[in-house]
Amino acid sequence: MINIIGFDAEFAIKEILELSIHRIEAPRDWTNEGGKLPQPSEVFHQFFKPRTERNWRDSIRVHHITPRMVAHRPPISRFDKPLREIIGTADVLVGFDIKNDIEALKGEGYDCFDDKAIIDVKDLFWLLRGRFDNIPLDSRKGLEATAETLGIEFSGEKAHGASYDTLITMLAFGTLFEEYASKYPDLTLDKLISTYQEDWEKASDDYLREYAKGYVALIPAPDGYKIKSTRENHTEGAEEVIRVNARFRALDEIDAHFSKRRVSGKKTVYRLREEDLRWFRQYKNEYDGNERLHKDLHKLRMSTAI
Repeated sequence: MINIIGFDAEFAIKEILELSIHRIEAPRDWTNEGGKLPQPSEVFHQFFKPRTERNWRDSIRVHHITPRMVAHRPPISRFDKPLREIIGTADVLVGFDIKNDIEALKGEGYDCFDDKAIIDVKDLFWLLRGRFDNIPLDSRKGLEATAETLGIEFSGEKAHGASYDTLITMLAFGTLFEEYASKYPDLTLDKLISTYQEDWEKASDDYLREYAKGYVALIPAPDGYKIKSTRENHTEGAEEVIRVNARFRALDEIDAHFSKRRVSGKKTVYRLREEDLRWFRQYKNEYDGNERLHKDLHKLRMSTAI
């Protein structure tokens, strides 16, 4: 049998207030020809008193769990043994935007995730539906919209309760995974899971690689030039424009190269010489998969510029 567990947590700020875990157990030789996946069942649910956090006003607006409601609940450490057993024996972890829940559990001391296959329902929906509807990878739908698109009844009143959200997530997973399996009718569940991970990594990488492409322009400004990066070549007033394979990498590397030319008191203006313009015209790059890092590095450099 393959042990598939789905989970959802509600947070104070970073610490977990509520955790629900649902399980699906399916034969390793399950194929789409064998019908539907088994229904999920809840195998763990608890509220916890946070170790250190005592006030979470912003979170209360979402999940309505007040400090008074969990004041007499046990800490999550009280359930260390059953949680480690449930997570440790899982073959596949399922969630919706699951990285947040995994990071929260890691923050509570659970480090048994590295050897698990992970399926984020948000990713699975994009792979099967969203990308063909031209939905950007960073503009994907939430759980409610995803469930409704799949024909799964969703109650706004029950939402943001860990048990309910986990159940809906697992029902959405079942619907989508059966749809995914129909594309590979001869593959067993074991092979389907590994094939999904390969398909997701390729599709998301292809999308991000294409999305990273664009243009960088030098725009004349008082005392020098400003640098602007765009996806489309529609920069008015640009004196120089180059096409790049990774916009944020280009912005980061060009700003770093021109940092000594930054005009004092005008951190977005560079006093460039002809040799700088020649360097800019010849600049080329390749996508390296680190666009977010390059964006953050550029932002950090700009924040510390004088």
